Amino acid sequence: MNAGRAFGERIIGSSTDRVITWANAEQVSRRGAYDDFAPPPLSDVNYDYDQRETRREMTGIVYGDFETDMAGRSRLNLIQDKRKSAALSMAKFLNEAALYGLSGQSTYGFLTDPNLPPAITPAVWKDATTPGSGGNIVLWTDKNGYQKFEDVRRTYNQLLQQSGSMIDISQSRNLKKKILIGTSLQNDIIGTTNEYQFDMAKQYDALFGQGMWEIVALPELDDPVRGATLAIIIEEYQGVKTCYCGHQLKYQEGRIETHSTHYSQKVYAQTAGFFGVRPFLIAKMTGLTAPTQP
Repeated sequence: MNAGRAFGERIIGSSTDRVITWANAEQVSRRGAYDDFAPPPLSDVNYDYDQRETRREMTGIVYGDFETDMAGRSRLNLIQDKRKSAALSMAKFLNEAALYGLSGQSTYGFLTDPNLPPAITPAVWKDATTPGSGGNIVLWTDKNGYQKFEDVRRTYNQLLQQSGSMIDISQSRNLKKKILIGTSLQNDIIGTTNEYQFDMAKQYDALFGQGMWEIVALPELDDPVRGATLAIIIEEYQGVKTCYCGHQLKYQEGRIETHSTHYSQKVYAQTAGFFGVRPFLIAKMTGLTAPTQP
């Protein structure tokens, strides 16, 4: 349940909102040669209003007089434990919505948002020591530390290219970044050395800026068919968050209903999923653990 840590979380809108509307601003301008008597071309702002549908999910807890007494005799807090179970259920719902979205409605997740730039694929390397025409293609599992680092660097370069010329490599070192990886990549990316036994983490410090990057492992980024995904996100630029999980309610308890020998209670949460405010500051690479194709 690392989606909140990966993207950040915000309470947006109200729990009564079925649709969340949010705006993106784009500065536009025209200019022309100066003339004392001619009206100037205008500089303006384009506002794009985007919408996300919300979803409220619920679970419930119930506890009876006898089972509560039995648990209390064993010094167990039955009611608290059941509430923890309900809270865990709601946390899983928010996490799944932030990563996968919700089918049948315009609630997107990080892995399903159609507005994010397309992912790139790992670099193709040739094994020059292998006999034959051009040698064989090296798979991710066969790559050394340097070659794996190059895939990470290519993903980062893709992000910088997407920004136009707004962010260069030197400026980017002063911006905080999240490096999202499938859990299967943890040892490949961090717990490895290159062919000269040099600690790869130091190379990432040189690339991203020391102390300006954080790795977040997400099992949802592992795909048995397409391979694992790597993503790099610049967290914030010019005071604007790049992305976040937009919730209306993270956890809410309903009224406790009293019955003859037991109590029941609803627990619910509400979210609008993943919000990619500045998609060009997000870059992905897919297929890292799949066979590399030419």
